[in-house]
Amino acid sequence: MRSLAVFSLAALPALCAAQQQVVKPPIAVYWMSAETAAGMSMPGMPAMAAGMMGPRGQSGRNLVLQLGSQQAASGEPKAEHAIPPA
Repeated sequence: MRSLAVFSLAALPALCAAQQQVVKPPIAVYWMSAETAAGMSMPGMPAMAAGMMGPRGQSGRNLVLQLGSQQAASGEPKAEHAIPPA
């Protein structure tokens, strides 16, 4: 019984070494940001004056898609943002 305990203790470092995990960084990271905005314009304000105020007072929806990688791109860039057929 004592030899079994000694063997178990001797094998413990080998088991710990075998369970080491190698963590690698991701090849690519994809970000997607969705934004909605609702605004109110002041009654009686001409369109030109509202345009000078900038994006305030406007409503809309924005979707920003970003792809980042630590590797250099190969070939010509291409992208498709069409909804695939059902």
